[in-house]
Amino acid sequence: MGISVKVSCDQCGVEKLQTNHWYMATKGTKNINLQPLDVVMLNEFSYDVLCGEACVHSFLAQNLASLHTAKP
Repeated sequence: MGISVKVSCDQCGVEKLQTNHWYMATKGTKNINLQPLDVVMLNEFSYDVLCGEACVHSFLAQNLASLHTAKP
């Protein structure tokens, strides 16, 4: 029997199902990194989990302005 991991979206709170296409994102002071969800990496690093394109857009909208105000 495998280990089951519950994952929920950090933007809207929906729980991941088997067939969903999810993403994970990190925001640095000068960049935003977005990639497909990798549950193993979630345990190793701090990521925002996003359930789909709508939540990716919401995450980007909330965080893009801070990239322009970051000091070089």
